[in-house]
Amino acid sequence: MPYTETGIKLTERADWMDTQAHDNPEERTMFDRCLAGLGQPPIRQIPAMAPNTFLETRREIVILTEDAGSLRVIHLDSATSPPAAVTAFEGWSAVRWEGDTLVAETTHIRADDPFSGGFGRLVLVEPDSKLTERFTRVSPTEFLYQFTVEDSDLYTAPRLAEYSFNLLDTTFYEYACHEANYSQTNILLAGGARDKREAAKAKKPK
Repeated sequence: MPYTETGIKLTERADWMDTQAHDNPEERTMFDRCLAGLGQPPIRQIPAMAPNTFLETRREIVILTEDAGSLRVIHLDSATSPPAAVTAFEGWSAVRWEGDTLVAETTHIRADDPFSGGFGRLVLVEPDSKLTERFTRVSPTEFLYQFTVEDSDLYTAPRLAEYSFNLLDTTFYEYACHEANYSQTNILLAGGARDKREAAKAKKPK
């Protein structure tokens, strides 16, 4: 990936958070804490079933992902964006049409979660990043999804990706992440137990 030095340091921190951090919950990733998930822009994929529901009204497109995080609203009308201080994991998305392609640009992204995980390398996104998504219907059962992240602080070139969403005849379930998040507690307990074990070994005479 075309990361800058800043981008590389962020990916290294994300790796540390995922594999080593255990002193307190705030050190863990937003995904581990059930606060953000695959549905926040840009939408990412994993090698598992994580369906998305797209609901279109006259004023917005609402996207709900079977994953941690909130639903996302893409505004189709001329709704006024909120003040700059109002941010969210899903940001604020407004759209325009380019032929048959719906183009969404997202702002108001939170600064405390630049790490967007999924399949492949991290997608880094900060409040100043230019995030553009394109939705193009290519058949009655498929649309092409493309996204671009432009940010000279994080990338030496625009970050591009594309894949397809296919219509599925399946059931969508509530993703009750907090109610079953035993991993968060177990990670912190296991990390503390490891620290105690290593400290005890260090005190033993050689």
